Amino acid sequence: MKHFRFLLPLCFLGFMLSSCGETCEVCTITQEIIEDGVVIATQTLNTNQEFCGDALDEIKDTESTITQTSGNVEVITTTTVDCE
Repeated sequence: MKHFRFLLPLCFLGFMLSSCGETCEVCTITQEIIEDGVVIATQTLNTNQEFCGDALDEIKDTESTITQTSGNVEVITTTTVDCE
C-alpha cells in the first residue's frame, strides 16, 4: 500500500505533464493569383513545415487577399494557410 500511495501521485503528475504540451500542426501556404476572374497561377510557398504554439497561431493569421487594379485589369492574390 505504501508503494501505491507514492505511485499514484507520480502517475498523475506524469499524465498532467504529458497532456499540457503545445499544439503542433504541419502547414502548407498557398497563393492563388486571379486575373479578371480567371485563375492564372497557383503556387505553394511553404510545405510540410511544422508550427507549434504561438508560431502556429501567427501563421494561421497570415491569410490575406490583395487586390490590384491597373487600367481595366484586376488581379487578386489570395494567400491561404492549411494546417493539419
